[in-house]
Amino acid sequence: MINFASLIQKNKKMKRNIIVNENFCPQNHPCPSTGVCPVGAITQKSPFSAPEINYSKCTGCGICTRSCMVFQCTNCLKKSV
Repeated sequence: MINFASLIQKNKKMKRNIIVNENFCPQNHPCPSTGVCPVGAITQKSPFSAPEINYSKCTGCGICTRSCMVFQCTNCLKKSV
């Protein structure tokens, strides 16, 4: 089980920010990533808009960044291949 309180604290310490890069979003369908976020921080106003992040809910876990390239994390460590 995910400990969301510790994720929030870790996010604050590391200053991770998840952003939406609208250039990668076709904005022509319901966003499948709205159901990926474990705390419900991703919403979409209409099927013809880019998703939005509610930063007061976002823990910075990065699950959304693995589900779609629209979501990008700043200050996240990148793994070398």
